[in-house]
Formats: sequence, C-alpha cells, structure tokens
Amino acid sequence: MLTTTQSLFDLTAADLMSRDVICIPSSTSLREAARQLVEAGISGAPVTDEEGHCLGVLSHTDLARSLARGDEAAAAAEEVFADWQLADVERLPGGEVSRFLTRAAITASLQTPIDELAAVMCDARVHRVLITDPSGKVIGIVSSLDVLRAVADHGQPQA
Repeated sequence: MLTTTQSLFDLTAADLMSRDVICIPSSTSLREAARQLVEAGISGAPVTDEEGHCLGVLSHTDLARSLARGDEAAAAAEEVFADWQLADVERLPGGEVSRFLTRAAITASLQTPIDELAAVMCDARVHRVLITDPSGKVIGIVSSLDVLRAVADHGQPQA
C-alpha cells in the first residue's frame, strides 16, 4: 500500500517503483535465468551487461517463444499452459540469455508520471517499465501491478 497523500495523477515512477530489482547478467544461461525468475516469483527481469547497463528484458513470454522455436515444438505445447507458465526449465534451449531476450526494453525516468507509465505499458503491450538513471543503469522497475495497486489505494475513501 502506498503511503502518500499525493493524488493519483501526481504519482511518478519514483513513488511506484520497486527498488530491489533482480537483474540477469547477459552471460547467464537461459535455463539459469528461468530458474531465477521462478525463484523470485517474477515474470521478467532486465538483462544487463558487465557494467550494469540494460541490454533488454527477459520475460516468461521470451521463454515460451524459445521453447516454441526449438526442435521440440510439440513438447513446448505440452509444457507451456500460458505464455508465462513453464513446467520444466530443462526443456529450454541452451545458450546465454543474451540470445533470447527482448532488446527493445521500455525505460523511463524517475519523474515519469503514472499516466505516462500506464500509457506506455498499454501501447507497447508490456507489463513492466524499467526505471533507469541517465547513464542507462537500471535503478527500479514499475510493473502493471504497481500501477493497479496505486489505483486501488487511491480509490479508497480518505479518512
């Protein structure tokens, strides 16, 4: 729950974002990256280079696509019940995560207002916006659930 007296449309990425961002190094194997997503209970994470700059995002959708493209397309259909659900990460192809990520990461600054964050998520059909500093390093993440939580919290009558 947000603890702010700001109106909903005054909220910015700085107010909404999670600051404890799990970043996946680009040299991580796809299977290990999938395990990290599952263990953290998240549906995607930024992939970074050695200096911490964002190269893109790896999401459950990317994992499902990698399964479907493999030689085991029939097995992929059995293992993926939705684009975010994987039953067996060992069926994923080998190789570094940098080969499978979505390179067009959606980023914003700390000052980006909530309505712009929501609009970009809808327009780009993504569930997360990476918040970066001026050098391109990931400092936070705003998910669609963060936006929904803010709407729900601000829909409550003020006491």
